[in-house]
Amino acid sequence: FVMRPIYETEKDRKMEQAIINELSDAWKIFYQKLPIKHRLDFALLDDKRVVIAWAEVKRRDNDSTTYDTYMLSLDKYMSGMKLFKLTGLPFYLVVKFSDGLYYCEVSLLSYAQLTISFGGRTDRADAQDVEPCIYFDSNLFKKVISKE
Repeated sequence: FVMRPIYETEKDRKMEQAIINELSDAWKIFYQKLPIKHRLDFALLDDKRVVIAWAEVKRRDNDSTTYDTYMLSLDKYMSGMKLFKLTGLPFYLVVKFSDGLYYCEVSLLSYAQLTISFGGRTDRADAQDVEPCIYFDSNLFKKVISKE
């Protein structure tokens, strides 16, 4: 078993923090960073600090409408769905696109809405970057609206 390099940078962590703060402010919720073993980014919490959902946070430098589909690694999908199935709590994918903050409740997607294919990055010369991914319609994302 070989440890893979961690590509996440301090800049990435700051960006992730800014995104979760924006979501937290909009939805009036709290959050807790999850340990790396859980493979997802955050637990979302209510005002009593009870876990109410799981969230993976991403950033894309394009508009939410640029691509017809959104790609998520099958590994992230499986991790989120495992947490959903074992706890009953929703699994959200939260993405900061250039035109705003959006979310998709991945745990509500049916198998018919998913396509599984190989995808990933080819810019790092890491063969592990190309992996099975799920693809689903980008129009399944909803804009995050502030809860007043």
